[in-house]
Amino acid sequence: MPSAAILAGGRALTPGADAVVPRSERGYHPVCAAYTRACQPAIAVRLDRRQIRMVDFLADVRIRVVCGDELAALGDHHRLLVNINTPAEYEGLDRTIGHEL
Repeated sequence: MPSAAILAGGRALTPGADAVVPRSERGYHPVCAAYTRACQPAIAVRLDRRQIRMVDFLADVRIRVVCGDELAALGDHHRLLVNINTPAEYEGLDRTIGHEL
């Protein structure tokens, strides 16, 4: 889930872009991106084609990538962009950075 810092920072960067997408050394983070309504047609086409990877539709819209110093200004990207899908991933995160949900 996107953090408030990512969403607020992304919203400020959307003029001229359909989506503002953070990118770290691990790649794009489309779940943590800010999207405008202009993305809806591109998303609909991808879904109709059963192409469900979020990162794929980014080629169909105007994106603004946030990385490096811009991303760092929003906060520690290791915390902001963390991906937790399993109890083991949560335990690993809790051990490494003391993250609290």
